[in-house]
Amino acid sequence: MKKSVFLIAALLLAPPFSARGQDLPPSTRPSAPIEIVRYTNHAESDGEPVWSPDGKWMAFVSSRSGNSDLWIKPVAGGDARQVTSDPAYDRSPEWSPDGKLIGFMSERGDQWNLWTIDPFGGPKTLRQLSTEADSVKGGQFDWSPAGREIV
Repeated sequence: MKKSVFLIAALLLAPPFSARGQDLPPSTRPSAPIEIVRYTNHAESDGEPVWSPDGKWMAFVSSRSGNSDLWIKPVAGGDARQVTSDPAYDRSPEWSPDGKLIGFMSERGDQWNLWTIDPFGGPKTLRQLSTEADSVKGGQFDWSPAGREIV
């Protein structure tokens, strides 16, 4: 219970931020113009991009295979690799701090729950973390800095 109260208090006490950086201290404002880069050629079906912690990979959601699944692609170039393949909708990828897992939400079993997968290890590494019906529907999650907990 203390963790929940602390998290809510921290969110309520956190200073608001500005998307334009105007309200940020000078040291945290972007020092150069931000470049927009096209990363995939499937703009109609790709979304929710997330950088890996080492900056070498991008995880994203795509329906290019006919369903909403997770994909990864090396930032330096190369082909995208499909990470999940299930008739259920997969969305909201988030890399673990060590880059070894991707947490995501999936509607497997007709209810939304939180799952993890090793993006380089295949479906055998798939693990369901939450088990309550619709426990993460419409929600967001994040890894703790050490990667041992998910909020």
